[in-house]
Amino acid sequence: MRSATAAAGVGSGFERRILSQRKQRRRQRQAEEQQHKDGEDALHVSYGYHTPARGCKGNRLRLWRPSARTAVMSRPAKRCQARSAPDDKVRVKTSSTGKPLVSILTASKNAAATLGACLASVQAQTYPHIEHIVVDGASTDGTQAMLRESPGIVWASEPDDGVYDAWNKGLERAQGEWIAFLGADEAYLPDAVEAYMALAAKQPKAEYLSSQARRIAANGRGSRFGGPWGWPRFQRYMCVAHAGSMYHRRLFQSYGRFDTTYRAAAEYEFLLRGLGFLQTAYLPQVTVETRAAGGSARALVEAQRAKRETGGRAEALVAAELLRAKTFFFVRRLLTRHA
Repeated sequence: MRSATAAAGVGSGFERRILSQRKQRRRQRQAEEQQHKDGEDALHVSYGYHTPARGCKGNRLRLWRPSARTAVMSRPAKRCQARSAPDDKVRVKTSSTGKPLVSILTASKNAAATLGACLASVQAQTYPHIEHIVVDGASTDGTQAMLRESPGIVWASEPDDGVYDAWNKGLERAQGEWIAFLGADEAYLPDAVEAYMALAAKQPKAEYLSSQARRIAANGRGSRFGGPWGWPRFQRYMCVAHAGSMYHRRLFQSYGRFDTTYRAAAEYEFLLRGLGFLQTAYLPQVTVETRAAGGSARALVEAQRAKRETGGRAEALVAAELLRAKTFFFVRRLLTRHA
């Protein structure tokens, strides 16, 4: 039974938040319908951030109905300043055959034990138009010597503020039309980039390409993960395999850089900025192997923050999803230990 106050139209704070979320989702649906009405030219929606003086009022994400070309999101001033899209002064390169250059960015910090396999996997790619950029965080384990001996790699070694700061530094150097992030403990399969570029040619409107990945456990067993992007699922959890996935350059021109206030979930937060308008394509095959543990309690908490602040998800849903995710995470960890 609803309370008399709610029936009278006043409602609780929780009900007001739910109504606000419903209105926001309705605006999103209206924007999608408008895109289709305006034809193919309107299918790619360009996003931009207002300057703090104009568009950063209040602490909640607000979405205005976009025109055929532009949708504008508003968020607090300090976050707008941190993530405003800089002018892209790097010249995008293509090959003499007209095929796009792919920039692969790797962040490392005392990862000499696994970095060699990562570098070798990029050098073994069948797709010829690749630049590999390694941003090292002033390692002391021999990483720099390894990089000096590796031909064809653009690299730098200096202190940084974590992996996302290193990625942002790499973005300043990247010249490719497509940009991928490959961890120091990850390795591409030999035809991975070629398969991605074939997919990009078939899906010219796509801005983000993902595939399946294989996680190699300490006992040598492998398990697949990663599915196609879809907004109903993605706004609840990271349903794609980020390892080695491909971003079109225009995403960074539109949305800016990774938010370094996140330490474990900045890639999820970045992709949430597209809301339901992100144009994606999926490759149903394994393209990369990773030895990363696969998630952490901190990543779960940060993901909930991203869903709330960037994805505009209701607080009650976020809290329930966090409880479920933590339960699943700790149960899986317990089962893994006893396997």
